[in-house]
Amino acid sequence: MPETISIVVLFIILAILVAEAIFLRSHSELNILKAHGIALLMNAVPGLLLVVCVPLMMLLDGSFIEPVFGLIMLVGIPVGTTVINSYILKRITYSGNTWRFAIGITLMYFVIILMVISTSNVLNTDRAQMMSRAKGSLRSIGSSQLAYQGANNQKFYGTFEALKKDMYIAEVYTLSNRIEGYSMSWQVNNISTAVSEEIPSGVMSSFTVIAWPRDKRKGFLNTFGVTEDQVVRVYNPDNKNRLGNVATWDPIL
Repeated sequence: MPETISIVVLFIILAILVAEAIFLRSHSELNILKAHGIALLMNAVPGLLLVVCVPLMMLLDGSFIEPVFGLIMLVGIPVGTTVINSYILKRITYSGNTWRFAIGITLMYFVIILMVISTSNVLNTDRAQMMSRAKGSLRSIGSSQLAYQGANNQKFYGTFEALKKDMYIAEVYTLSNRIEGYSMSWQVNNISTAVSEEIPSGVMSSFTVIAWPRDKRKGFLNTFGVTEDQVVRVYNPDNKNRLGNVATWDPIL
């Protein structure tokens, strides 16, 4: 669906550009006031399409765009291009040969917009890959904790350094570089208790590992966590999740 909208929008924009070229070439005698009006019209129509359709495409595919890029794309570029195109159209009233520059400026307008959209798509791809790696890394850490617990007599879960020492985690990693784009917090609790059928080891052991995004922009990267139940969860404050209690976060199915 987003791809279809993109194709339709681009065809409409190209049609407008062709219409502008034909119109300007046929009416190079226009006065200054009309030139400014045409410049505004020719840029307002595709600009309006972008204002409406680009956010719609982002909403449909769940993508994220930098606020600054969005502001430049939807406000700065159309306004700037309208002013530049107006000046060039004003010159057309004195020379019938400069209409090509007006078309060139308008084409540059759309090329820049497409570059911005392309950059946004790269950012969205990187964002999705980083979050996917974060979830996969937490699942791997949960499995390593189970293996570490099974290998020691006390049935303890291990600290980050303990798992590195026993080679469950590569020596080159730290809590800051284990997951791209994230820093981890790592908490282990090993509490002695009475031996029972439920707790034959006499130790209540738990761990909580959280992947915190280093990029703090709201909505760019999600926060994930895993505990001894081996369920990877995502922090969702809109669903009554408590930041300090990973067990209340939404499980990832």
